Amino acid sequence: MRLIKNLTNLHFFLRLPEAKEYLEKYIIPLPADFPGQLFVRRAIVNKLESESELTIPKEITHLVPMLGPLHVSLNTRESVFITFHPFFNCMYKSVFGKTKKLAAKPKPWRINLLLYLAHEGWLLIKKHVIQKFEISKDTSYITFLDLLDNLIPATLDVYTCLFRKNHFEEYVDTIFRLWTTMQRFRRHNYDKIMLAFLSDICYWKMTQHPIINTLEAHLNIFDEYPVENFHSLLRCHTSAKVSTGKSLRRDALFLDHCRHENSFVKSFEPSHDYPYSKKDLDDLVKLTAIFHLDFFNILWQNPNKTELRKEGKRVKKDYCYFPGIETRFSFGVLPLGYHSKQRPVINKLCDRTGCMDLSWNDSQVLICGHGYHETCFRILGLRCLHCFNYLSGSIEELSQSYNQRLKMNDNIDLKNSEVQNHNDNEVNNAEPILNQIGIDTELKKKISGKLYPVS
Repeated sequence: MRLIKNLTNLHFFLRLPEAKEYLEKYIIPLPADFPGQLFVRRAIVNKLESESELTIPKEITHLVPMLGPLHVSLNTRESVFITFHPFFNCMYKSVFGKTKKLAAKPKPWRINLLLYLAHEGWLLIKKHVIQKFEISKDTSYITFLDLLDNLIPATLDVYTCLFRKNHFEEYVDTIFRLWTTMQRFRRHNYDKIMLAFLSDICYWKMTQHPIINTLEAHLNIFDEYPVENFHSLLRCHTSAKVSTGKSLRRDALFLDHCRHENSFVKSFEPSHDYPYSKKDLDDLVKLTAIFHLDFFNILWQNPNKTELRKEGKRVKKDYCYFPGIETRFSFGVLPLGYHSKQRPVINKLCDRTGCMDLSWNDSQVLICGHGYHETCFRILGLRCLHCFNYLSGSIEELSQSYNQRLKMNDNIDLKNSEVQNHNDNEVNNAEPILNQIGIDTELKKKISGKLYPVS
């Protein structure tokens, strides 16, 4: 049975007298990545559906697989970055003065840097761009507004700000927002595992399970980072010759000793300082803000010029082309409303079915791309019915698929499901930064309109 083979180590743990005694009275939360959760959940389902299953210890039902917040952060950051790669490639070349293309899948530290610059640069000029476009349903504008004002902040904040600072309700809300993003991107595995977490939270709240009180008060203790961090160090310092658990345990103890108690070894370890100073980062943020202004100016001068094309030699897929960027984007970049059955109507503000009012007064355009008059939005219960129906159907479809998968014993397809751990020593290959004399003046001129004309 393949499932049991993958749970061998867990099986040995559950047979330990100390573990058996503890699990008679308590549960053990298990924050993990996608495969880590799926194997345990499968074992629990097998045990619950067949009490005669002797190969799975009964203590397995006292384990509670949970969504690993660190993996959520890493995977969503990479997913957003890769999906919008043509945009970040243009930003990278503009900010760093490069002619060479950005790598298709950069190292995590560079992804984090570019996401940070995009976010901070956007904050500098956000109000000016929004004032310029006012109430607009232009597909290009809404797409990149969604990226800079919704997707990037969610990926940056979900772990470092919300999870680690114990903001439980905001954390759960952000997980839902990120799930809708994974659904748009067709990010298999993570579109299901995040939904499973939300389902657990709803069930625990509905049944008033005491674990909810623990999560609300001590959310940040359910963190897989300490284990994942040490695992990365262990992989970095061990060779392929380590083939047994005993030798791996020996190396792990030695590594832990060297890391915490051996000042002599530490004095010979190479230091890895971050390559950019605070002033460097401030200058890079301002250069990014200038790139944003120039980019949105192109969108302003080319309204409703987004092109949707079906391309592919064998299988035709939908792709998007935006003004100012020659490279195509996958259809997943478009806001949520474009994935519903009723896509936003560009030349008419209100997307409520049956609304005959053609005016653009007393209205708003949501981040999904749909627009509504205030009165129409209240009639709908202050929700976008088109996107609600799309998400409801997606929840039903993914729930059935995941439940069926829990009863299977085949191998798990991990392709594109997890961010691989990287040795970030390549931070030493960071791009040099030239002294940006006059950057403040240039940015002010752009914002004031002297170099950013209103057409």
